[in-house]
Amino acid sequence: MFLVMVVIGLGVSYCTQSSFEGAVKNGENKEQTVKPTKQPDYSAFVNDYQNPDTKIGGVYLSPDGKILTQMKDGATPYVTYLPPGGDSGLVSDLLTHHVSILTEAPKQESGFSFMGVVWFLVGAAIIYQVFSQRQMKNGGAGGAGNFTKSKANCVNPEDIPTRFVDVAGVDAAVKELAEFVDFLKNPARYAKLGAKMPRGILMDGPPGCGKTYLAKALAKEAGVPFYEISGSDFVEMFVGAGAGRVRSMFEEVKKLGVAAIIFIDEIDAVGGSRGMAGGNNNEEREHTLMALLKEMDGFNPRSAPIIIVGATNRPGSLDKALLRPGRFDCKITMQLPDLQGREKILIIRTKNVDPPRPLEDGISLLDVARGLTGFSGADLENLANLAALSAVRAGRDFITANDFELMKDKVTMGDKSGIRLNDKDKRIAAYHEAGHAIVGYLQPNAEFGLCTKVSIMPRGRALGITNFTPPEDSYSRTKSQIKSTIMMAYGGRVAEEIIFGPDEISTGASNDIQRITSYIMSMIMQWGMSDTVGQLAFASESGDHLNQSTQQLPYSQKTAEAMDEEKKTLAATLYRQTKETLLANEDKMHAMAEALLKWETIEVEQIDAIMAGREPPIPKWFVEPTSEKETPIQR
Repeated sequence: MFLVMVVIGLGVSYCTQSSFEGAVKNGENKEQTVKPTKQPDYSAFVNDYQNPDTKIGGVYLSPDGKILTQMKDGATPYVTYLPPGGDSGLVSDLLTHHVSILTEAPKQESGFSFMGVVWFLVGAAIIYQVFSQRQMKNGGAGGAGNFTKSKANCVNPEDIPTRFVDVAGVDAAVKELAEFVDFLKNPARYAKLGAKMPRGILMDGPPGCGKTYLAKALAKEAGVPFYEISGSDFVEMFVGAGAGRVRSMFEEVKKLGVAAIIFIDEIDAVGGSRGMAGGNNNEEREHTLMALLKEMDGFNPRSAPIIIVGATNRPGSLDKALLRPGRFDCKITMQLPDLQGREKILIIRTKNVDPPRPLEDGISLLDVARGLTGFSGADLENLANLAALSAVRAGRDFITANDFELMKDKVTMGDKSGIRLNDKDKRIAAYHEAGHAIVGYLQPNAEFGLCTKVSIMPRGRALGITNFTPPEDSYSRTKSQIKSTIMMAYGGRVAEEIIFGPDEISTGASNDIQRITSYIMSMIMQWGMSDTVGQLAFASESGDHLNQSTQQLPYSQKTAEAMDEEKKTLAATLYRQTKETLLANEDKMHAMAEALLKWETIEVEQIDAIMAGREPPIPKWFVEPTSEKETPIQR
């Protein structure tokens, strides 16, 4: 409609211009329009009106010195200006040459008047906005009302491939959702006792933990339609569009007359706490939120049950009105899978897919899962696919444990960077990683488990890696475990100092130093493990599943000085203990560094042999080069 109005307006302007030009040609000069297509100097104007054949019929002398001409026989008029100081003889000279002096200025138009176009566009925009608002209030019937049409994607239950058995690592959530399945299948059974199931289910957890999978599995198990939409699909630049989409979506679901599930992913995009931001977009989001609250309160208890499932990574940002009883009153918090959960997910993603991904005989997915602490369900699904790709590249028709290990390093550390270390950097990296491995290996109460791999092959931004695999998942840390972790992190820097001297330590320990500083600050300021300031907290953690931050609490300058002194003392003590450990095992440090310089990567078999004082065996995967030009085959 807006474009039609613009075209009409431009056509009117064009017609006006054409009519005027015709009037000029016909000699109608009474209201002649001046089109200042040229602007000659004053001397040219004087020559024009003094010429016996002049086409100037009259002039208008403006008080500001502007001279507007009125032409004969349709000639093009123009504008000029009096020179500085004026021309006192101009009027008499004009009368002498029979040029009329006009008392009213001719109209100044140029076909398309700039201000006219501006005002026309402003008016058209206002009319368009009013028209859009009326269409949105009418439920989105045609034209601009398409903005308010629901974007929810409806999926029939028979088209959903996911069931509860296909979702692992979130057993508690599956158990709770199983009750909703029974409610959707047998609502009369609950109505007989006056029992009401929650209208809304809020699932929060870190990205990739299975929220969408669970919502789809719920619809599949219950055999009801599944409506899926993202919170961002409700938000538009036009105020009222999101609210219209909410109403349109609920009307569409209610028309089915059967039980259904509405899944709103990233609900925090529309259900965030009100008053946190300004601007038109915030007003639109608030309108959408209020429409959602109204629809959730307007369910008819006698109609087919509709359950709304919301998913978010930021539960703390949601509006309190959304979380009150009667709306999202069932809250399910999901965590990253534990060891058994990771094993089940790997089984599902290798054996229960179509087609299955064949595994090497004797492979233990439980052992694979031990080294994948912190991986989400989505991470594990991606890892299984990457392992299959690794097997294809190797020319095999089955996946090995080494495929999983290689792809884990690629995901966590990055791909092999292709950097060729010189002999000096390679030697520094070898002793650095050996320091980490030996100190970590000898810690009796370490939370990080056994040392399973040491490598000086650059990956991503790291020049080497030392992997530890915990025997089981741990959800709390003791003071002694944290100190062991700090000593292990110090091992690389201390090894460099022992071998190369304090003036030749490298920048390779920068990340280790950052982790150590964070641990020590948390011990003293947050976890109540200070011997100086006692069992007090001077910082608090805040954030959500996406971002974690630490906020310092107020304390005195004297307390700050005491904490700073204790940080330095604790760091120096653990550094000294780390140095004593490596000096007592210097022979093992030399042996491990030499093994790394020879093979670049060593694993459990070589590490155990070195720590036992034996000659490390050649890795099974290592192939000696047959000439100086060839490089050894590395893992």
